[in-house]
Amino acid sequence: MLERGIEPSIVTFGTLISALCNNSKLDEAFKLKEEMPRLYNIEPNAFVYAALIKALCKSGKLEEALSLRREISGLDSAVYSTLIRALFKAGRKGEVVEILEEMKKACVEPDVVTYNAMIAGFCDDGDLDAALGAMNEMKKEGIKPDVVSYNTVISGFCKKGRAEDAVEGFLPKLRFGKINKYLSNANVFEHIGRIYSIAENHIPQEIDIFSLDTLGNWDINGEWDQPFTVHPKKAPGSGELVVIGADAAKPYLVLGIISADGKKLRHKVDLKLNRSIICHDTSVTNMYNI
Repeated sequence: MLERGIEPSIVTFGTLISALCNNSKLDEAFKLKEEMPRLYNIEPNAFVYAALIKALCKSGKLEEALSLRREISGLDSAVYSTLIRALFKAGRKGEVVEILEEMKKACVEPDVVTYNAMIAGFCDDGDLDAALGAMNEMKKEGIKPDVVSYNTVISGFCKKGRAEDAVEGFLPKLRFGKINKYLSNANVFEHIGRIYSIAENHIPQEIDIFSLDTLGNWDINGEWDQPFTVHPKKAPGSGELVVIGADAAKPYLVLGIISADGKKLRHKVDLKLNRSIICHDTSVTNMYNI
């Protein structure tokens, strides 16, 4: 390039250093980084530092990577995510908070890669509650878990001997985007003059009996978030509606009693089952729910 009168640019050096890092030639990569300002009057940018930091983490030189990050501003979430993953692998998860705080100060928003790094770290550490907590946190932040998020958690559950929980709680989310597939094709029932369609794996949907249009989910003014049993029953005398909700995630079986006017959930109790089941029907007497 120089012989042809072409001056190398920051892009040239970034490409060369990245290639050297990808081929595990760290010494040569760092030598070129040091020559940039001295011989070519070009300062290394965030892209150059990102390649070096990732290569250091990959080669197990975590302390050098952590030190190098302090030389440059403008690092992106991918670099911070790499550091987070490396900290977990080194058994230093307590320092992840510092990285997250640094991201916040640098106005770098955690993304799905950042959260996946934390989820993977917690799963490798056997802390499934923390992994699920990270997944819930990303949802609160408006970040949708991707297939890597779910695969990582499923693998974590399987490694802990909890494959059944993984199958029941997460595989449906990968297939349908939610634990229960959205449908209502098993029965139609009436309450307070309104008509609802229902299946065991979703809350009822009110329908227009004349046009058969779907009018919306019936969640008892936001008080009920479980599926319904297909054949709810009215309590003798009171007209209250007795329902049972079976779900793929805890609580597995919930009993509910809806007011006769359909406006309030009068009673709701977790029946404390230790596994998921299907509840198709129920019977009601003056004293018992069967």
